[in-house]
Amino acid sequence: MPNLTLEDIARQAGVSRSTVSRVLNDHPNVREEVRQRVLEVIRQTGFHPNAAARTLASQRSLMLGLVLPRSVSSFFGDPYFPRLTQGIAQACNHFNYSLALFLVGSSEDEAKIYPRISRRGMLDGVLLQSGQIGDQLMDRLLASNIPLVVIGRPFHADGVSFVDVDNVNAAYNAVSHLIRLGYQ
Repeated sequence: MPNLTLEDIARQAGVSRSTVSRVLNDHPNVREEVRQRVLEVIRQTGFHPNAAARTLASQRSLMLGLVLPRSVSSFFGDPYFPRLTQGIAQACNHFNYSLALFLVGSSEDEAKIYPRISRRGMLDGVLLQSGQIGDQLMDRLLASNIPLVVIGRPFHADGVSFVDVDNVNAAYNAVSHLIRLGYQ
């Protein structure tokens, strides 16, 4: 049954539209017998909530953007970026988020991509791989008030959330391990 609505499910289950909504959102104020009846109708019909309607109602898209400072052609040439993307995609899948990938290899790319990234309601947040000195994209994204986390230490970190590797501690641990093994 294509294009079913919450009202269709409610009618078939003999409940109100708001009850169907509460079941879909796993709200605790639904009797177990009613919850099971609604879930059975959903299973039988193959119903999936309208993603656009859910986004409007919840003000959340359940989509994150990953912005990498690479052209499409160079993205696959460096093993770091596909592995980074794989890890982020796995985390998104685990938390039921979708991932939009934006490759910004030039200022022309940035000019085309920035309006899509900053469009209100499209993304719940952005992960931005730290770029080169003078890169204006981070400043533009911060000004747009979209939640932003930078991957790697940004050149100016004031007021910027970022995730980075602790290279000093990692080097200390590696050398300490070799010394414990008896190497000099």
